Amino acid sequence: MSALILAAALPLGLAGCSSPTPDLSNQAFATQRATIAGVEQDLALGSTLTLTFTSDGISAKAGCNTMFGQASLDDGRITMTTPLGMTMMACEPALMDQDQWISDFLSSGPRWSLDGPLLTLTSGDDVIVLRSTTSA
Repeated sequence: MSALILAAALPLGLAGCSSPTPDLSNQAFATQRATIAGVEQDLALGSTLTLTFTSDGISAKAGCNTMFGQASLDDGRITMTTPLGMTMMACEPALMDQDQWISDFLSSGPRWSLDGPLLTLTSGDDVIVLRSTTSA
C-alpha cells in the first residue's frame, strides 16, 4: 500500500508543566517520509501528502481528494472532533488507496510532535514525517 497524510486542527492550550503547546494554526506541511508497519514507503507516483492547519480545523491532500475536519491537538494527539470529510473525485487505484490510508490514519488519533520544521505523526508502527512549507 502507498503512503499517507495527516491532518488535525486546534484549539491549543498548555501542555504539561509550563511549556506552551506549539501553535500549528495557519501552518502547512508536506511529506518527507512515511513508514507503514515499520517499513519505509514511497507515496503513490507523482503525489505529495500535504497537511494544513487552520484556526478551526485541518485539511489534508494525498494526491487525489481533499480531506477536511475539525480536530483537537490536546495531550499530543490529533483527535478528530468532527468526522473527516472528503471530496469524491475518482482517481487511480493507488491514489484512492492512499486517500483511504490517510483518512484512517488521521482518524486513529495519532500522536504528534513538532521539532523545528518537522512534524512527526505516529500511530502504532506507522509514522509520517512532514516538513513545514509555511514561509516565516
